[in-house]
Amino acid sequence: MGLGLGNSLTKNTYELTAGSVVYTPGDVQSNRLQWWYVSNQNDNPTGGEWESGDAFQTIMNQVNASKQPTIVNTTPGYAEFDGVDDFYRLDDPNRLVDVQAGRAATFMFVYKINTVNATHSIVSGGQGFNTKFLFPANDRFSIITETQQQLFVASSGTPFDTNGIKILFVVRDSSGAVTLQTHGGGTLEALAVSGSSSNTTSNTVIKLHQISGDDNDGLNSFKGRIHEIAIWQNTKLSQTDMDNIYTTYLNPRYNV
Repeated sequence: MGLGLGNSLTKNTYELTAGSVVYTPGDVQSNRLQWWYVSNQNDNPTGGEWESGDAFQTIMNQVNASKQPTIVNTTPGYAEFDGVDDFYRLDDPNRLVDVQAGRAATFMFVYKINTVNATHSIVSGGQGFNTKFLFPANDRFSIITETQQQLFVASSGTPFDTNGIKILFVVRDSSGAVTLQTHGGGTLEALAVSGSSSNTTSNTVIKLHQISGDDNDGLNSFKGRIHEIAIWQNTKLSQTDMDNIYTTYLNPRYNV
């Protein structure tokens, strides 16, 4: 059965609804949703802070005005980072993303790249930690964990170019195998990469405190727009989970 706007997933049970329910990231594996930052075009985010949309209402802070992203409250809204030193950092370090070796995780990014750069991090550890996720070229995505790194190179095309809003799911299972899911023509598709998409080096510790930048000064700031970030800690979302979030929520919201 194809997934459409009338389909829903609740507590891992697939149901067909009348089409009036939109399922957000918070409706899928909500007890494992560690971060969910989304621009809602109202009071979230502001230049100085971004409050999460999950049950924890965790705040990302930036008290330095010169390092605050520009907030644009269009539909959909976004925070725009300057590629120099803009970043947010967790107000409560206990709400960091902490994925230990041998544990699964799922990362969802909705973004637009303004400038591709091998050092610009979209999320990072900060606080003395090494983890970062970045786009080193328009056909490449890289994960640097606390001790290792893994590079994904698209088999064809430039899926990480500067054209339009992008949606990316990064899914790691407990063995360390990582797969990428991107949008294409109204569906969610696995991104074909050169070589193996599995790498045991990715099965190491991931710690995240920041959006953009990779240290407490915001250096190596992401240059582009971030509409939304959701991270499920210690949970590998199923294909049905991701398809449901995409078809009922992400695709109608961002039209991609």
